[in-house]
Amino acid sequence: MSHLPLAPDEAPAAAESFDPRVARWVRHLVRGERPEADEAVIRQLASLPLDQVVELLVRHRVAPWVAAALAPHQDRLPTAAWTAVHGASEHYVTRTLAHYVELIRILRGCAEDGIDVVVLKGPAIANEWYPLPDLRPYGDLDLLVADEHLGPLGRRLQDAGYLRKPSDHDDPVHHEHAEFQHIYMHPRTRQIVEVHANHLQIGLRPVAMRDIWERARPVQFHTAPARVLEHHDLFVHLAVHLHRHGFERLMWFKDLDLMVRRGHLDWERVEILAAAEGCRESLAAALEYLVLVLETPLPPEAQRLLARRSRLSRWLFHRAWRPAEVAALVPRRRWRMRRAVQFAPETGVLRGGLAAFLFTGRRRDKVRVLLARALPSRRS
Repeated sequence: MSHLPLAPDEAPAAAESFDPRVARWVRHLVRGERPEADEAVIRQLASLPLDQVVELLVRHRVAPWVAAALAPHQDRLPTAAWTAVHGASEHYVTRTLAHYVELIRILRGCAEDGIDVVVLKGPAIANEWYPLPDLRPYGDLDLLVADEHLGPLGRRLQDAGYLRKPSDHDDPVHHEHAEFQHIYMHPRTRQIVEVHANHLQIGLRPVAMRDIWERARPVQFHTAPARVLEHHDLFVHLAVHLHRHGFERLMWFKDLDLMVRRGHLDWERVEILAAAEGCRESLAAALEYLVLVLETPLPPEAQRLLARRSRLSRWLFHRAWRPAEVAALVPRRRWRMRRAVQFAPETGVLRGGLAAFLFTGRRRDKVRVLLARALPSRRS
């Protein structure tokens, strides 16, 4: 996700002001393979503070799912409640449709220019893993391209009116070990396109980026050709993304939940891929919190993956992201501790290096980066 501030309707409220029943009610509705509402949930809505319900649905981007679950029962709901939930859902559905149309336009242009694109996150997940695509909203577009296509795609976006967001990426020494992303915003539509050279954004280049590209599957978004990550690469990508953003958004949990429930994953392969990138602990933590938040039924192989996790790792994660707060959907006041995943020593060794050493792997690679920065005369 971008480093842009939250929109006003997504700004988190103080945790202490929230009725804990609201989080439990929302989590209960978001569980399962399809959006459904039971009798107890329908009755409870009338007793909940409506403003808090809507705020949570908006902040966690699950308004379309909840509205779909409640729609068959709308004649039994308080009018104000249904109007608010349905309105929040329509806001996201409309915005997502606009992004989808823009995605098709961009992909057609990329095809004309010979730019191979892997579509990440929202559109790819919505099309394949959700019962209906409009149940999975997204507020920007994430595109993965090869290094040599960063410039051509950027120029095409700028020709279409997008402006590149200034960042310290422009510093030649910044993220020399793995560039994170280029962010483009259209000043009129306010649409955002994030262009990535690698999909994990952990501050180190993926160990097998060529293999990831070869495994990526061709798809069509309407009539526009593109690719999406292979299922196991996608699951690791989503787990790392969830960790990088502090296990804070229910929609990102739902992405993983639906992939687990489909039962198409080879868990040994998932673990091998995550371990190779130094993200095994991110994967294990994501699975642990997934069960806590959405009661996702993990198959035995995934349970064994969790059982092999060290006590030290579990203790560290629980200190940084307390299970009770994650389950209560407590908003984060700090910047999501993204440096626990993103290795960025150029921002300061303590701030940008130490946390990544504690929470994620590939420590030898990180030591080599640190030595190269400390001994510039020895750089190749």
